Formats: sequence, structure tokens, C-alpha cells
Amino acid sequence: MSAAKSEPTQYSIQLMLPETATRALDAWATDAAGASIPAAGWHMTLLPAFQSRADEAKLMALVEEVALRHAPFAVHLSRVELVADYTRTGYAAVFLTDGHSQAQHSQAQHSQAQHSALYALQADLAESLATIRIGTQSTLDDASFRPHVTLALAVSEKEGERLATSARRAALEISMDVKAMWVMRKAAMTRGQIALWQRRFALSKAKA
Repeated sequence: MSAAKSEPTQYSIQLMLPETATRALDAWATDAAGASIPAAGWHMTLLPAFQSRADEAKLMALVEEVALRHAPFAVHLSRVELVADYTRTGYAAVFLTDGHSQAQHSQAQHSQAQHSALYALQADLAESLATIRIGTQSTLDDASFRPHVTLALAVSEKEGERLATSARRAALEISMDVKAMWVMRKAAMTRGQIALWQRRFALSKAKA
């Protein structure tokens, strides 16, 4: 009998939130039934789950090259939105966001001035990894980049409205200095276990 085929290793690229930015999220999510507390920690996704055509050393080298081209920057998220859950048809999600997608970004002057460095970093990553990245969910890969932290996933619209209202009443917001990004690796192990791993890449370009 042949051995069972192992699942391909998956990667994603994230901005991990510092503890100072997550305390209010932890407190709210602990009391809000249906909220999602990520197993790997609160984060903002730059590139969703993908497989790599290149070996891991090549992938890491490309990410490091991108990191070297960008300087640290600030991010502020303060708008709670109820949106469609792209990962599960018929369900909703709750985001803490800046209120704009990448497609709308060029039309929003305030957001452009505040978050241009974030959009530039994400666009550079997407372009630099385009030839080796194999997306695992077309609905996520085809969506415009929207800076956000996920507060709830796979909820009904009614439940999502309740959670969104709760998050607004809690005045949830995030202000953080982004000094690095993380490559997350998820690999299947024996007996159905999952190994999670992350590597930090500092944004190293000197500020003008």
C-alpha cells in the first residue's frame, strides 16, 4: 500500500500586531460570543495562503529583498465593517479596517496619505512573488487588497451585525508602527497535526 500523500506546505505573509495593539481586541473578543481570536495571533494579511513553486530558500530571499526596499511606517484602523466572507459562501465576516480597498485607494486622499506605504509594500510583495506564488483560494486571490484585522469569520449576517455593533460600541481601533512583516508557514505533520512557523523580516530602508 502506498503512503498517504502529504499536504503541500502553505505560506502567507502577515503584519503581526504588537501587544499594545491587541489588548483591547483580546478583551472584546473574550466577551463577544462568535468573535475570532486567531490561533497564530492578531494580524493583518498582506498575502493570503499560497504554495510556492520555488524552494523555501528562494521564497525567503525574495521576501527579504522586498523588506529591504521599504521603510517602517504607521497604520491606523478604526472602522468596523460587516462584509461577505470570501472563504465561505453564504457567510459574513467582521473587519476592523481603514474603510477602503486597493481599488478605492487612489480615490481616497486621506487614506492615500496615511496608508500609501502599506499599499506600496503589499503591491511590491504581490509583484515580486507573482511568478512563484500559487494561490489556494481564488476568491481571496482575486479580491482587491483591503487592510484589515479580522474580528469574526463564518458568521451569519444577523450574528455579524450583532458583533459589528458590539465592536463599534467598544470603539475598537488600532494604531501601530509597522517595522517588520512575517512569513507564516503551515505544514501538515503525521497523525493530522499541523506545524506553524514564522520568520520575521525587518523593513530596513532608511526613512527619507
